[in-house]
Amino acid sequence: MSVINFADTLLNDFVYSVCKEIKNGKSTRTIYEYNKKKIWIMKSVPRLPQLEKNKLKEIDSIVFCLSEKDEGIYCVQNREQINRCYSEFTNNKDNYDESNTDEYNAGDGRKKFIKNNSTLTGNIKELGKHLNNEWGADIKMDNDSSNNGKSIEEQLKDLISNGATQIILTGAPGIGKTRMAKEVAEKLNGKGYEFVQFHPSYDYTDFVEGLRPIEDKDNAGNTTMVFRKVDGIFKKFCREVVKQNAEEKKYFFLIDEINRADLSKVFGELMFCLETDKRGKGNAVQTQYQNLPTYDVKEKKYYGENEDIFANGFYIPENVIIIGTMNDIDRSVESMDFALRRRFIWKEVEVTRDLLKNSLTGILGEYKEKYKCNFECDKVAEVIADSIMNLNNEKLKDNPNFGKHYFISQGQFANLPGNIINQAIDAGEKAEDKTEAIAKSLISSVWDLRLESLLYEYIRGEGDEQDFVEECKKALESREEKESTQA
Repeated sequence: MSVINFADTLLNDFVYSVCKEIKNGKSTRTIYEYNKKKIWIMKSVPRLPQLEKNKLKEIDSIVFCLSEKDEGIYCVQNREQINRCYSEFTNNKDNYDESNTDEYNAGDGRKKFIKNNSTLTGNIKELGKHLNNEWGADIKMDNDSSNNGKSIEEQLKDLISNGATQIILTGAPGIGKTRMAKEVAEKLNGKGYEFVQFHPSYDYTDFVEGLRPIEDKDNAGNTTMVFRKVDGIFKKFCREVVKQNAEEKKYFFLIDEINRADLSKVFGELMFCLETDKRGKGNAVQTQYQNLPTYDVKEKKYYGENEDIFANGFYIPENVIIIGTMNDIDRSVESMDFALRRRFIWKEVEVTRDLLKNSLTGILGEYKEKYKCNFECDKVAEVIADSIMNLNNEKLKDNPNFGKHYFISQGQFANLPGNIINQAIDAGEKAEDKTEAIAKSLISSVWDLRLESLLYEYIRGEGDEQDFVEECKKALESREEKESTQA
């Protein structure tokens, strides 16, 4: 199944869970409510005429869960689109009524009706094309983290090779989103990427351009401080890309913690340039400081009239790929407005047992090499991964206050001090089961240093913090072999 532009990750999850129920045969005659917004979810587009026009006014979003070759999920989120879709599909009402049989209502007839009705199928495809254009998303993304066996890195490379130019990686804290972004950039373009981390004081003058104090010397050698217009980190990066004149090569700009800054203030008029079809010299925009000459800090001089490639306006080269990362549970996530959200493709990195095991094996391997110790990294990683997933599935997954965005990840076991590693190795040397002893020692240390306070913060103010934390500790310490740990 595929998603095009849902407003937030939690809504994404909500729609998927409902659509899974629909695919299992449950009714779609209910208007679902999410975040005080009413959503009508249908298994196939022809069900739209079942909704009376006066009832349609109450609906904030319509989700089409299509079948056959058009299988996917399409979301319509504004009144004009909802009315347009209603008009398009009610034009087929005569054919629809003729098919209103018991077999049709049972589901098989609906599939046959869609498949055999060329006009209706054409409208479905037209709707998909219209939504792609409307939301600026040409790529469908699979919610299944396995994605036919492909790793997250491989999925990212597939997206980029198929035309994605702006991607945001979301997921639980510490799951390795930044590392993934860097690895993909390195594999596709060596070291050809720029990295920046956003924070609350980051603004337009840091990112695009602005007046900055520059040390200047007069002819007598006296030093003074003057303000001159200089490139921000992103504009400077784009300038270098244009100079390279290698259109076949992809250049990566990575933004860590992208949600921590006031993004409307940071991007400014680049909100226009960010769209994939608004790239290139033909879509240059006038920036806030366009009337001032740009100062080249490196050469300590202004760009000449023929030297400044952005003299007539700034643009983002078509071969610049922007990858941002963010944690879903951070409070500042809400600052990302819909206008900005629709300009990015959203890819969730989920905490799974396989991901935990593979990542922990790498982390433990670094400890093994650094501290010159001997143990089987993959087996210790497997024990820790099972314990983490037991905690996630038992205490966080189905808790209405949390969910998978609060999952504990492998990041909690990274960058541990040397005494903790040595303590775990000593425990292994003294125990009959070396693997189990090392894993338990590491889990105990990480619990004391990191997890206990984190989980307490999750539920602060609820009144039963201590009970919840104790239950989490028990879940972490027990490693029952359940099918859910494979999630």
